[in-house]
Parts: sequence; C-alpha cells; structure tokens
Amino acid sequence: MGDKEDTIESSKFDVLIANPHGIFGVGAHRTVQEYRKFYAIGTGTDLALGAMYAAYDRPGLSAEQVARLAVEAAAEFDDSTGLPVISHAVKLRRR
Repeated sequence: MGDKEDTIESSKFDVLIANPHGIFGVGAHRTVQEYRKFYAIGTGTDLALGAMYAAYDRPGLSAEQVARLAVEAAAEFDDSTGLPVISHAVKLRRR
C-alpha cells in the first residue's frame, strides 16, 4: 500500500523486462528506463554491473554466463546477495 499522499498507485517493486525490443526497467512508481546492454537490480547492483562490464565483450561467453558471473561477484562482496544462481536460458526465435 502506498502513502495516501502518493499521486499514483505503487506496489513498491522493481521489474526488469527483456524482450526482442530491448531491456527495460520499470520502477516502483511506474517509471520506465531502457538499458542498452545489461542491467542489475538489488543490493549488489554496483558489483554485478562492474562484473558484467568486465565480462561483456569476452569472446565465447553467453549472456547467461555473463549474468552468472555478475551474481557470483555480487554474492562474493555483498552480504545481502546469496547463492546458488538458478538461471533459465530462453531461446529466441529468429525473425
């Protein structure tokens, strides 16, 4: 429940949407931001973003492997990020 003074309804959660059109973050107050390569949400965001930045252009790494490295780096240095990493790869249909 939002504050009675809020001008819009807020469920107080953040959402990350990835689809063939891009990567979009939807904030708690329904603000939308587009991300060009990758993004992270949570207490380990800065650590995860740094790991993804360092690994993104490494040859042979899949998107899932880059994301896994990001969570593992965040878990190593952020007490509020935990393991194990459970991931699911989605095979995109060719246009």
